[in-house]
Amino acid sequence: MTIKLKSAFAETPSLARRKLLGAVALAPALAAAPALASIPVVDRRAWDAAFKAHRLAVAEDDAFTPIYERIHEAWKAGRPSNEGIHWKEFPFENRDVVARTIDLDSRWNDFLAAEGKTWCAPDPEARKARYRAPLDSVQAYRDAEKAHNQASGMADADERWEALGDRVYETRCALMEMPAPDLPALKWKLDHLLEVDSSQSVSPWAEEYVAQTRADIARLMTGEA
Repeated sequence: MTIKLKSAFAETPSLARRKLLGAVALAPALAAAPALASIPVVDRRAWDAAFKAHRLAVAEDDAFTPIYERIHEAWKAGRPSNEGIHWKEFPFENRDVVARTIDLDSRWNDFLAAEGKTWCAPDPEARKARYRAPLDSVQAYRDAEKAHNQASGMADADERWEALGDRVYETRCALMEMPAPDLPALKWKLDHLLEVDSSQSVSPWAEEYVAQTRADIARLMTGEA
């Protein structure tokens, strides 16, 4: 997975720090695992089907990654400049917020409503034109960028990228919510939960996300149903 993982797997809000299974505790637990005959049997057909769906989702996502990156590089190379925006009229505002987020209609309507209250001018129409010009420069940039997104294929690529990421996330969640049928399946879950990210850290997980894994540990490693 590439940069999209940040949107596919890092969107869960307010994740509580995990206290799951330490590496030191894992080895003796495995050594003390009960005989297989005493472990409740879980039908692995559902797991196999879900695992296959997840692997397919990951494979399709991986296959699209170089395509997305090529489109993205071409999009960056031809991206419209925002220097046409009248920045001197937005001196204390974040440029990215101005270019993409501020509600231009609300600002214009608020300005008109303030005539004679918070501002007045000998020539009101000229004052309105001076206020309107910076807003129009922002709109012109937005229109140019939207047209570029469509012409470069970036808009479609982003839509595809997000859909693939959602599918990877959903199929992985389905596996995490499913009882692990055996120790290899449990290992897959633990490998996912304990994966070290690019910051050399292990991600925190919400309690509900690891609940089934905790139940799998109790069932497969201690024989508790």
